[in-house]
Amino acid sequence: MVGSLPPEIRNLKAATLIDLSTNQFSNGIPREIGGLRTLVHLSLKHNKFQGSIPGSVRNMVGLEFLDLSNNNISGIIPMSFEKLPNLKYFNVSLSNLYVEISSRGPFRNL
Repeated sequence: MVGSLPPEIRNLKAATLIDLSTNQFSNGIPREIGGLRTLVHLSLKHNKFQGSIPGSVRNMVGLEFLDLSNNNISGIIPMSFEKLPNLKYFNVSLSNLYVEISSRGPFRNL
């Protein structure tokens, strides 16, 4: 698939797994993605996303698996990620992100 990930992704409220990896999505990850509070698995790896990780991801309290690797994402990893109680897998490799890693929440065992 090519183009932007539409903000209507917020309408997938019952989804528990979304894997849109290895496409050609570009532009930013829409902030509306944070409305998927019960999503467990999100993979957006190997795309062309740009910009920063939306802060609304902190609302995805069911998230256990998040892979944003191999994109053009830059900026900071929101400190609010420490409030994701179930996050077990987080991959942003081959991105231009930076942050002081928290020692709380899912990062306490890092």
